[in-house]
Amino acid sequence: MDIPAIASAAFAGISAIIAAYSAYVAREALRANQDAINLAKQASSASESIAKDSLKLNEQIFKRQHVMDLHMAWHGFRRLDPSRFDDPDYVVEIVTAGNLLGLTSTLWNHDVVEKSIIEQNYWTEFDAIFQALAGRTTTIPKIGKSGDDFLTDDIHLAHKQMKDLHEKNRLARLATVPTSNVGKGGN
Repeated sequence: MDIPAIASAAFAGISAIIAAYSAYVAREALRANQDAINLAKQASSASESIAKDSLKLNEQIFKRQHVMDLHMAWHGFRRLDPSRFDDPDYVVEIVTAGNLLGLTSTLWNHDVVEKSIIEQNYWTEFDAIFQALAGRTTTIPKIGKSGDDFLTDDIHLAHKQMKDLHEKNRLARLATVPTSNVGKGGN
């Protein structure tokens, strides 16, 4: 074999080795990129999960703050006395009662406060005010509207939903009351 042929074969061999090495490096780079993509996907998923948890926690804190606001609004309120609706000195109590229903309904309808908290803590008074205002269909002096006029669509909606939840919870409590063994031969 002559030298140019040997040199050419050597260069071809070296070129093949370089090409093989380049392919190996490219394959390893591709594998590293796939690993990086998978790691980025995992990090993104973890970040999304953390963001969702953080948002949920912020929402719970927000709702709890409004529980305190609602409590302060109801604090000190006494039941409406329908027999005093014609008393001009009773106007503030009537308007306050209507405003309490409005505020509570807004928080209920827009899911600002957990509905179970409103139902458990305010249903009895909410219903009592609702019934008292609904029962007054004639104009109240110094206010210029009837008690029923205070009851907006939002208040009616909240009242119906709250009443339904209250009844559902009442039936659930009854279902969990243990039965007595009296008269069944038990101790």
